[in-house]
Amino acid sequence: MLKTKPLSVALAVIAALGSVLVGVSSAEAAPQVYNPCQRLSAGQVKYSSFGANRVTFATAATRESNVVTITGCVRSGNGYVEEWQDWGYAGLKGFAPPGLTWEDTYKSPAGSYSVTEALGRSNPGTALAYHTVNPDSRWGGEHGPTYNQYFEGRGGPSDENLYTYMNQGYYEQAAVINYNRQPDMPVTQVPRTRSSCTQAAPRPQAAFPQALE
Repeated sequence: MLKTKPLSVALAVIAALGSVLVGVSSAEAAPQVYNPCQRLSAGQVKYSSFGANRVTFATAATRESNVVTITGCVRSGNGYVEEWQDWGYAGLKGFAPPGLTWEDTYKSPAGSYSVTEALGRSNPGTALAYHTVNPDSRWGGEHGPTYNQYFEGRGGPSDENLYTYMNQGYYEQAAVINYNRQPDMPVTQVPRTRSSCTQAAPRPQAAFPQALE
């Protein structure tokens, strides 16, 4: 039986804070029928922006859609205005309800998260903590202190080789959303056992850049 684990990889491939949007093909996102920055200014969003100077929305026409419109909003006076807009992809199967996102579900979390670090081929000028990806770069999937963290080393079977993925064309730049990681929430891990089945860890309660009511 496949293990059910909390989502460990929280790499949001979004054009935020100097990052570059990747994963684009000939498909197009559903037309915007609202201005999310305007909705944010009016307090008509489901999740708080926590007073951030910049807020990035990833919105889809339906919860099951994986094609998203990505909108960058910047604070202006007492509200927010649109700074840029593009489109990209969420999880293969769209978005999960808050607290119901796990590894191997192919769904992105829904809600609001901070972004505190980024990684990629070279720093494009972001003020975020930045990791230049090299052959030793890994994203922790193994149970232990490196779980859901960037680290450098040989890694284990569940750790992702970021250098390989980058050179296979999956991304050039990535920003990390703080889902199942500090400072937004405690990290939840599933202990390793010798059993072929494990129980799911307690579901972390939180959410993705912003979702509208």
